[in-house]
Amino acid sequence: MRTNRFDGFCDACAGHVAAGRGNLTGRPGRWQTWCLACAPKAPPRAGHEGWHQTPLAALDFETTGVDPHHDRVLSYALLDQPGVELSGLIDPGVPIPAGASQVHGITAASLVGAPPSAEGLRVVLDWVQGVIDRTIPLVVFNAAYDLTMLRAEARRNRGL
Repeated sequence: MRTNRFDGFCDACAGHVAAGRGNLTGRPGRWQTWCLACAPKAPPRAGHEGWHQTPLAALDFETTGVDPHHDRVLSYALLDQPGVELSGLIDPGVPIPAGASQVHGITAASLVGAPPSAEGLRVVLDWVQGVIDRTIPLVVFNAAYDLTMLRAEARRNRGL
């Protein structure tokens, strides 16, 4: 929260808030002004459910390499509410480098009968959308990589 620099009105009670006598929240173009009595406050310790007590979902990929803009997804693991675990293999339609296979153990032979990228990724994208719709926090070990990979794969498979 920042201190307001200009006169304004409290977004909660509509009372006048003099410059320097209230708080701002938000971001440029969407600021909210608060009088000191109405300003949002953190809940008291132990007065709310902690993140560890709320539902969480998790996503992980194994891929053909480390470049999310070039490499492809080979497998996914999706964990949701207790008892909901989805995992699967995906045939990327490209060779799997030996170095990648040494890391995760997935070979071309492992992918015989696996769905092609567009079909396998549809499962992942539908699941992610469901997690978003239910406002469940998503835990991803290497989120910058895995989520960039997911976006790149969706773009490569145009219909997703």
